[in-house]
Order: sequence, then structure tokens, then C-alpha cells
Amino acid sequence: FILTEPRRRPVIRPTTRNTKSIRSTSYRKIYSINNMGTVYGKEGSKKRKSFSSYSRSAYHAGSWYSDSSSELDEQLSSFLSVAQAESSKDASSRPALRAVICPHAGYSYSGPTAAFSYHQLAEEVAREDSSIEKILVLHPSHHVYLDGCSISGATVLETPLGNLKVDDELREEILGLGSFGVMKQSEDEREHSGEMQYPYIAKALRQAGKLETVRVLPIMCGSISVAKEEAFGKLLAPIVGRSNVLCVISTDFCHWGSRFQYQPTPTVSSQAIHEHIRELDHQGM
Repeated sequence: FILTEPRRRPVIRPTTRNTKSIRSTSYRKIYSINNMGTVYGKEGSKKRKSFSSYSRSAYHAGSWYSDSSSELDEQLSSFLSVAQAESSKDASSRPALRAVICPHAGYSYSGPTAAFSYHQLAEEVAREDSSIEKILVLHPSHHVYLDGCSISGATVLETPLGNLKVDDELREEILGLGSFGVMKQSEDEREHSGEMQYPYIAKALRQAGKLETVRVLPIMCGSISVAKEEAFGKLLAPIVGRSNVLCVISTDFCHWGSRFQYQPTPTVSSQAIHEHIRELDHQGM
């Protein structure tokens, strides 16, 4: 799905290929209780503590995707070529891109689907009049229980296709809003949902000649209540609304099946299961 902004009102336009639903996270396994470094209280309620910065390694390279820069570049180029051929509009004929929603399975599974979003992102950052200076990556937590949101403490996000620079200034601004924590390096690196976006982002920025100028900031979003979703949303809304900020939302979509304890079935017996899952896609979005 692609989120664009024609002047003021955003619209959502589905990509060419159907994706799985964003709905279910009930299958999530909790490996440890959250201990995500400093957690900040309400704005001004207490002085922020320092945290140890680090260079985030490409922890899942060689398993979830190739650790060979040439092989990975060739694979993503192939996925993007198909997406470009099947996409109906180019960047010059559509509104400014504001956000993309992407899967985060291994590239052999989700890479072709993610390419439909990253084709649009690549075109956006390559535009001569593009205002994008910051990319905010919102991703879930699979390995720690997190009742809130935590920001990466990294200064650099390493990828086989070039390293992404983290936006220190934006991180400090968001930490100053209150309620956000900071990830530990080990927790940041174990989490694949953010990392699966970084090589695609690096490739897009490198092609546009902006790998050194556009900054990235990952935020891990926990399993939180609706009230907390609204609270964090209100804090981030002014930042997300800026014309120089583009959002990448990383999601599991729908892990349907007994393995994930999630098997809703159609209420109409004649409906095929893949059609029902597609309905869940649209409800989730």
C-alpha cells in the first residue's frame, strides 16, 4: 500500500500485488520481558538519561537475505524491475509520497511484494523537487515484550548495499516528547522487522545519490493498547506530517494458519480462503 498526499488530503492506493493482512499479531512469541534502556516520562517530568550509541550491524545478512552486496543488489534490482513494469504511474504523475507499508519476511518470500512500495519510494527520493530528508521506520517487536515505543540508539545502520545514517537530531526531538525508550544494541540487532527495510532503503538512496544526505530513524512499536496507540500517534503526528519526512511501516501482515494460532474462516461457505484473507487485508489497512 502506498500513502500519498495530493495537496492536503492523503489517499491510500493499493499496490498491484495483493499482500497479507496487517491484522493478526496474536501469534507473537515473547522471549523476554522488556528492558529497553531508558524510558522517558511525561515531557519535563524528569531529566533524560544518556544512552550508549552503537553501529547497528546487518545482523540477519546471510540468512534472511544475502550478505553479498552484488548478489543482493541483483536480487532487489530484479524485484524492482517487475514492480516498475506492473506499476501504472511514475513519480511525475502522482502526488507526493508520504508513506509505504511493507512486509518483513525473508526476501525470497516478501521481497517481490515489498518492491512495489520501494519502487515508489525510489522514484520519490529521486525526484528533482523531492523534499524528503528523513525516513522514519516504524516496526514491531518480536523478541522483547514492549508496552510502548522505543527508538534505535544506533548512529549507523549497516547494510551490504551501503550504510544508512541515523537522524540524531530527530531522535533527540522525539525523546524530548516523553514516553519513548531507547533500544539496547542486542535487542535492536535481533529484531528483523526493521532490518528487512534497510537494504531496500539504502539501494533507493544510493541510486538517487542521497545515501549521505537523507537520514533514517527506526522506532520499535510494542503490543500496546488502543489508548496508548492514540497517545503515541498524537506525539508523532506533527513529525509525520512534515513534508520532509517519509514513513516506512514494517508489518507482518497476516500469518494465517494453525502454526500461528490464527485461522479465521469465511462466514460464507462458498468463499475461498484466499478471498477471505484478502478481505482481512483491506480491513487491516
